[in-house]
Amino acid sequence: MRTYLLAVIVCVAVVMSVSADALSQNEVINVVAPQNASEVIGKKPEIRIEFSVPVDPASIIVILDGTDVAQVGTKNERSFVYTPISALPSGLHNLTVIANDQSGNPYQKDSTFLSRHTTAFDEAYSNNEVAAIYESAVMKPERSVTTPYSKIEGNISTDSKLKTKDYELGFTANLRYFDQSLPALSSVLSSGTNTSTQDQNLLKKGLSLANFLFTGKYMKDPFTATAELGDVQASETQNTVSGLARRGGRLMLEYGDAMLSAFVVKGERVAGFYGGFGIDGSSDDHIYGASAAVKFIDKKAEFKAVYVSGGEPPSSVGTATSASIPTSTPGLVKDGTHTKGDVIGAQLVTDFFENRFRTEIEVDSSRFDFDVQDSVNEESDVAYRAKADGLLGRYNYEAKYEFYGRDYAVIGNQGAMKDSQLFSFMNGLVLEGHSMTLSLARTNDNVEEDWTLPRIVKKDGMLTYSFMKIPQLPVTLVYQKSLQESSHEPDGTNEIDIMTDTATGSVSYVAGGFSTSFTAVYSLQNDRTSTNADTRTTTYVLAPAYATPVFSIMPMASWNRTKDTASDVRTDTYTGGLNLYSRFFNDRIAFDAGGTYTIVRNDSDTLKTNDFNGTLRVGYNMKHCLKWLTDPMVALRGQYVRHVDKVDHSADGDEFLLFLVLSTTIPISL
Repeated sequence: MRTYLLAVIVCVAVVMSVSADALSQNEVINVVAPQNASEVIGKKPEIRIEFSVPVDPASIIVILDGTDVAQVGTKNERSFVYTPISALPSGLHNLTVIANDQSGNPYQKDSTFLSRHTTAFDEAYSNNEVAAIYESAVMKPERSVTTPYSKIEGNISTDSKLKTKDYELGFTANLRYFDQSLPALSSVLSSGTNTSTQDQNLLKKGLSLANFLFTGKYMKDPFTATAELGDVQASETQNTVSGLARRGGRLMLEYGDAMLSAFVVKGERVAGFYGGFGIDGSSDDHIYGASAAVKFIDKKAEFKAVYVSGGEPPSSVGTATSASIPTSTPGLVKDGTHTKGDVIGAQLVTDFFENRFRTEIEVDSSRFDFDVQDSVNEESDVAYRAKADGLLGRYNYEAKYEFYGRDYAVIGNQGAMKDSQLFSFMNGLVLEGHSMTLSLARTNDNVEEDWTLPRIVKKDGMLTYSFMKIPQLPVTLVYQKSLQESSHEPDGTNEIDIMTDTATGSVSYVAGGFSTSFTAVYSLQNDRTSTNADTRTTTYVLAPAYATPVFSIMPMASWNRTKDTASDVRTDTYTGGLNLYSRFFNDRIAFDAGGTYTIVRNDSDTLKTNDFNGTLRVGYNMKHCLKWLTDPMVALRGQYVRHVDKVDHSADGDEFLLFLVLSTTIPISL
C-alpha cells in the first residue's frame, strides 16, 4: 500500500512539473498582437504582449528582427506595448520575448508574423524629418567680423517608397534652409576663392534643394530593370568612371548573368533648383556613358566593357584652380577651360579558386582635349593595370602593376592618375596572437622617358608586427623605409636623393571602461645630396581615457622634437589636451568641454609661442515635456582662443565667443 501511494505521489509530481513547464513556455508569455504566423496589414503594427504571472519589468527583453525594442516601449509587470517609430519593412518578422518572474525564473517565447503596408502595396510609406539649428551670439568681440551674430540652418529630408511584388518606386530628397546676419558669400568672395555653381547654390540664403533622386525598379526573375533620375552616382571601373556624382539619369538592365548600363549626367556639378533633371543637353556640357558586363564559368569570371564621352564646361568641380597653369600644358586643366574627351575600357575579373587566387585586369584608351578653345589638338594615351590577390588560410597577399600614360585623362574624372608607373606587393600572416605584414612598392613618373624632364623614382617598404596574445594589452611595431631618387635632371633642376627611415611602436591597455595608449615615433630623413638637409623627428604620445554611458574623460599629452641638421636647430612642441563628456538627470543635461594647450620652442630663441583653444557646451534636453520632438535641445556653446608670441608680442591676441543654440528634429512618418 505504501509503495502504491509513493508511486501515485511521484506521478502527480511529474504531471505538475510538466504542467509548470508548459505553463512557463506557453501561458506565461502571450503574444496578443501580432499573433504567431499571422499576416498584418499596416506600416506600424502594434506589438502587444501580456504576462499571466507578474514579471520583473526590468528583465523584459523584446527583440524584433534582431533589435531590442524593450527600452522604447511601455511595460509593467503584466504587459508590454510597442509601436514602431518608423514603418516596418514588408515581409517576415521575427519576435523573441524574454522575461523573469519576480522569483527570478526565466521565460522565453518566439513568434513570427508577416506584414505589408496596405492591401495593394507590400510597402507604402513616406518617412520625413525636419531638423533645425538656431545659433545666436551672446558674446562676440567686434573684431570677429567673419562670425555672424545669428545663424539658422535647417534640413528637410524625405524617403518615400511604393512597392509591390514586381514594381518599386522610390523618392529621396533633402531641402536645405540657411540664413545668417552676414552676407552668405561675403567671406568666400572676399578671400578670392573660386566657387562652383553647386557651392554658390548651397551657400546662398533661403531654401535650396540639396539633392533628390527618383528610383523605379521592375523585378521579374531573372530580369531586373532599374532607372534613376536626379542626383545619381555612376561607377564603372577604377580608371574610367569611378564615383561620378552628378545631376542626370541612369538605366540598368539585368538578365541572368548579363547586365547593360547607361547614364547621362551634366558635366558641371549643380545643386539647388538650378539644372533641372540634368538629362537634356549636348555632348559639350554633358557626360554620356554605357557599359556591358557578363558573368560566365559559374559566375567565377566577369567581363566588362565601358565607353564614356562628353564635355565639362568651365567652373566644373574637380578642375585645377591655379591661374599660373598655362593652357598649353598637357595633362593639366586650367580653371575656366572647357574640356572634352572620351575613353573606352575593358575589365576582366576572375575568382576560380574561392578567394584563394583572384585576378583583375583592366585596359583603357582615352582621347582628351584639355581646352577646346586653344589650338592644341586632343591627346590620346593608354592606361592598364593587373592585380592578383588571395587568402590562403592564415596567409593573404596582393600584387599589382599599374601604368598610366603621360596624357591619359578621363572626362568626369580629373583625379585619374597620369604619367605614372607603379608596382606593389603586400603579404600578411596571421597566427594565434600574432600578425605580420610586409609591403613593398615602387613608383616612377616620366613614363615616356622624356629626358628634358627628370624621372623621379620612389621605393617604399613597410614591415608591421602586432602582438595580440593578451587582448587587454595589444602591441604594434612598424618599420618603414622610403627612398626617393631623381635621374637625368636637366640643367637648372636640383637633384633628389632622400632616404627616410621611420620606426613606430605603440602599446595599449584596455580594462572595462578604462583604456590608455602610448605611441613613440622616430624618423630620420637623410638628404644624400650636396644640400645635406637632414631632419630627425621624435614624437611621444600618451592618451588615456575612461568612458561610461553617461561620463567620459579623455586627456592626452604629446612631445615632438624636430632637428634640422643643416642649421643645427631643434624645435620642441608640447601639447596637452582634455575632453570631457557627461550626461545628468536622465540625459536631460549634457555637458561637453574640450581644450588643447600647445607650447612651441626652438633653441635659437626665434620661436616661442603658446596657444590655447577651448570649447564648452552645456545643454538641456526638453524631450520629457516635448515628446513630439526628437531631442529638442537648448544649449550654451562657448569658445576661447588665445595666442601668445614671446618673440613678436604684436601677434598676441585672444577671443571669446558665446552662443545660444536651439536645435531639434521633428520626425513625420506617413
